[in-house]
Amino acid sequence: MASYLVTSPLEATELIEHYNSVPQAGQAGTMIGYTRNWYALRRDSGDWIFGPAHHVGWVGNHEAHKEDEKAEGRKIEATLSEWFEVVGEGHPLAAEVRAALKRFVASKGKTVHRLARIHVLKGDVPAEIPSRSKGPDESWRITSSAGVLSGKPCIRGLRIRVADILEMLALGAGRADILEDYPYLEDGDISAALEYAAGAVNHRLIRAA
Repeated sequence: MASYLVTSPLEATELIEHYNSVPQAGQAGTMIGYTRNWYALRRDSGDWIFGPAHHVGWVGNHEAHKEDEKAEGRKIEATLSEWFEVVGEGHPLAAEVRAALKRFVASKGKTVHRLARIHVLKGDVPAEIPSRSKGPDESWRITSSAGVLSGKPCIRGLRIRVADILEMLALGAGRADILEDYPYLEDGDISAALEYAAGAVNHRLIRAA
């Protein structure tokens, strides 16, 4: 079988799917804890799956044509960077995908490399994440998209529903507790959820004659 660097995002995502469809044993399984570049794919169910750079960026038997490891890694990253972007600090998906990767690696009996980076498809990132500088009205924080949690009202395009925040508050959690457990949330997000709930409760009902 011919081997070559991936030529499209479809090939890359198919390789992520393939990586998750076969058991990782031997050296491949051992390398999970040493992998520094992971590529993430969000399934239709909303779950994240991951593949290491050397698997996602190369079609076929890459061992047969393996060059200097660092040089090969740079080629793969340069190719994949056309369709993927790094999830850095402050990225809207940072907490979500890092938690998912931690669970995935732990399921293999490993821990995430301390220098690991996660890359997501550019299409997985909301085109615009509102900034906190839009004024005192917090309603802008509530978003709804068919591709995120089936269109249910969420916070800033993140995968946490307004209902999730309201449920935590109803169960006795304070603002500080929620912000500690979900570091990617802001205090204004909680206020927005409460404002949204108040608006829903106060919505005028039109009774049939």
